[in-house]
Amino acid sequence: DLQLLCLKCISFNFDRYFILFNSNVKENLLSCIKVIRKCYCDQLLRMLSDNGTLKSEHLQFVINKYTREIDMQYLKNCNFCAIEERLEAVGSVITKFSMAGIKKFYNSDSFLRHVQNIQVLQLSETNCTNRSVEIIADNCSQLKSLDLSGCVKVTDAGLILLCGKSPPLECLNVEYTSVTYKSVALVLKNIPTLTKLSFDNVPRAIFEAIGWHDFSEVNDNQIFNLNNIVILNNPMRPENHLTAILKGCIKVCPFIKDLIVSELINEEQLDLCSQFENVVAVHLQCSTIVNPKLCINNFLQLRGDKLTSLLLTSFSVSIEMLANYCPNLEELTLQYPAFQQTTHRNIIFPHLKTFCLQHVVLELEENQLPSSCIISSSPNLRELHISFCVFSDEMQDVVLHCPKQLKILNFSNTVVSPQFIQDILEEHTDLSALVIGNSGISMADYDDIMDLVDERESKVQVVWADYSEAIRELFYDVTHNVHKRCILKL
Repeated sequence: DLQLLCLKCISFNFDRYFILFNSNVKENLLSCIKVIRKCYCDQLLRMLSDNGTLKSEHLQFVINKYTREIDMQYLKNCNFCAIEERLEAVGSVITKFSMAGIKKFYNSDSFLRHVQNIQVLQLSETNCTNRSVEIIADNCSQLKSLDLSGCVKVTDAGLILLCGKSPPLECLNVEYTSVTYKSVALVLKNIPTLTKLSFDNVPRAIFEAIGWHDFSEVNDNQIFNLNNIVILNNPMRPENHLTAILKGCIKVCPFIKDLIVSELINEEQLDLCSQFENVVAVHLQCSTIVNPKLCINNFLQLRGDKLTSLLLTSFSVSIEMLANYCPNLEELTLQYPAFQQTTHRNIIFPHLKTFCLQHVVLELEENQLPSSCIISSSPNLRELHISFCVFSDEMQDVVLHCPKQLKILNFSNTVVSPQFIQDILEEHTDLSALVIGNSGISMADYDDIMDLVDERESKVQVVWADYSEAIRELFYDVTHNVHKRCILKL
């Protein structure tokens, strides 16, 4: 805290400090300045930007030979030439450069020429073009991660230029660009180091790279090192369409760790999902046209021991098997679950930190008992999200008595009582965020809740919205120097 306070003091008086930096100072003071430049410039830059006191001339101090990461969000109000001058001077030591979401600098290509040793480039939602990609390919021979998502001016021609240089890319994001599966297929064939690929249709690119009908003849040269894949099925297609995609991906992508598959229709497809042997994060969605719902238990028995993150939509599931076969789960999301009857005894989720429950009628005993069992059996729970659910009095007691280290509690679109929310604030004193958006809490109730927060001097952030009431005016009392709360109707 003392260190942070010192940095804040420097940031608020940085003009004086900067004059001192440029003057002839004693050796011991100069050594202190060097330490700050070497160790704390990242924090200082953020503070100056947040304060609105960062000037172009300050860049000489905060961007120096010790700087390894630059986020242009903090420099967007600085002069273009001043930024380029500093990058020209010390750009060779930068390993991470981010311009995500910034379209102010239309000639940002000149920035890219000065970061020759960059390893991570985040350029999403910028004005990057194929020319930008060409500069990256020519200058950034050590590039490991490139994010071009949302750069609509990047086309197949840009990726072809990138493939020509074959940088040691491990992560590539080209979602929401103008590239097609054909150039992404070239990336897969020409950059074997790639392990994480984000694209609108990765399976189509994979099959373009190997030939759509050649699954039975896959050789070692056609194995990709991808550890993530998203397979979004269209339930209107024939059933064997998703089956064929899964069979092909199992053969050519044996190292998948992060698996997302939507609109599963039959048991065969679910069994194929279980053949990805290295999965640690899984998101599976059963199609709504399937009745009764597919049972996930066999998948859990085969692959549950490695899972740390699991999201299931519209599956039949046994809480007992979930606990027994997934001992390492840290994140669990259940949407539209169909709980199977179990004894609910000797169940524990020792590592579960985040539990999300969505679209569940908790007034029904067959839903309330397993849901409460998961919560009460998770001693290390940090986040609890109960959204779009029908709440019950029994669940109130469960939430009130869940682990006291709870940090985030989310009841968005789940109706709860104002008294229950006040009880939560009194019981869970370590909460950092409480979400009660569209949860049946009126404006008057919200005021009472915030009065309690103020009275207890709690640091919890209460996120509230009531779609049924009018916009409340912002009022500022000059005499008492008090802000009334501003509430916007969304």
